[in-house]
Amino acid sequence: MIRELFPYVLSATTESILVGQNSVGWNIGSDNGVVIPRNAYDSGINNFWDGNRWCDYRFSGIGYEISGDSFSVDANPSLLLDFSAPTLTVSDVKSIVRGDSDAVLNWTIVDEFPVSYEIYHNEEIIKEGYLTNDFITQPLVTLLYGLHNFTISVGDGVGYIETLQHFVNVNIEESVVVSLIVSVGIIASVIVILPLDYLRRKRKSEKAILREKENSEDSKFDISELLE
Repeated sequence: MIRELFPYVLSATTESILVGQNSVGWNIGSDNGVVIPRNAYDSGINNFWDGNRWCDYRFSGIGYEISGDSFSVDANPSLLLDFSAPTLTVSDVKSIVRGDSDAVLNWTIVDEFPVSYEIYHNEEIIKEGYLTNDFITQPLVTLLYGLHNFTISVGDGVGYIETLQHFVNVNIEESVVVSLIVSVGIIASVIVILPLDYLRRKRKSEKAILREKENSEDSKFDISELLE
């Protein structure tokens, strides 16, 4: 199998190279900056192409013509077919602490000829391009608090498209959580302790007033005691 971002190339320095029994498909070339499909390029000397499978073979009866200055031809080409859509998996990251520099999402793509991808964050595209590897990594360190929706879409050479959605929840740092708990505890203590202290002082004051009143009544002069 030959799968590259750019065509399979035999440069001018190559000579008498045999290229056979490969699946060559959906590679990308360019002419004067214009991107075009181009699966192979041969500018060497006496290179020999035979028995390869090509995604754009059209049964012309004259073999498969290779682009390039050598005018090479695959004498026994066949059509490359792909009936499978890409298969996507994502790393099991569902909850992270905000600011964690090690927190990343890793997508793995299983497909013989994946071509392009798009990544969406909360339905807005944040990354896109051509695929040259079987995995894509997305850092999560800059995410704000809350729930985040990531969706990846991968298309292959035939036109099959597969998507995968994944949610990541970003939590407050542990130190902040502890600080909040301590602060709430102090506030709660103040709210509870202050009323109790107030009630104790109020009862003490009421008792003191009652004692003064009783002492005052005992010390009053009663004239009826002299008349007896």
